[in-house]
Formats: sequence, structure tokens, C-alpha cells
Amino acid sequence: MIFGFSRFAARLIDALTTARNGMLSASAKLGAAAQAIATPEDAAGAQGTQSSTSAPRIGYLPLPGDIEGMTSMMEAEMAFKANAAVLKTAADMITALYKAID
Repeated sequence: MIFGFSRFAARLIDALTTARNGMLSASAKLGAAAQAIATPEDAAGAQGTQSSTSAPRIGYLPLPGDIEGMTSMMEAEMAFKANAAVLKTAADMITALYKAID
């Protein structure tokens, strides 16, 4: 019984570690995407003007790169949700294990 428990606990720890690393990766991706959206490539140009070579703009956001940035942000959100589900499942399994031991 103890050997099976330790193997189960090791797998739970592996799941928690993997989910944590996935959340850190998603967080880094989200930060990079937000930074790319916040600082458009032509930010060094004149403020408030649009050069003839820059991308079309909607408000303050240039189009092609920002669409990719928003897509990256959505991917990061989905990765965060998936890893949160793994953490919740692991927590539920730990709770069930404690109840079984009592």
C-alpha cells in the first residue's frame, strides 16, 4: 500500500509541476503579446501621424501584428484555463486521497 501511495503522490507532484510550468509559460506568452500590442513597430515615428508605409490603423492599434498579438493572448488564456483545470483535478484527487486514508 505504501509503495502504491508514493507512486501516486509522485505522479500528482509531476502533474502539479507540469501545470505550474505551463502557467508560467502562458504568463510569459501573455506578457510578450501585450508588449507587442502596446509598442507598435512604428512607435519611433511621429506621434499621431500615419506614414504611407505603416500598417492600417484602428484607433491606436496597427492591424496585422496586433491581430497576431490578440491571437497569442487568446492562446495564453486557453493554456491558463487548461493548466488551472489540471491543478483543480489534482487538488480533487488529493482531497479524495485524504478522505480515503481517514
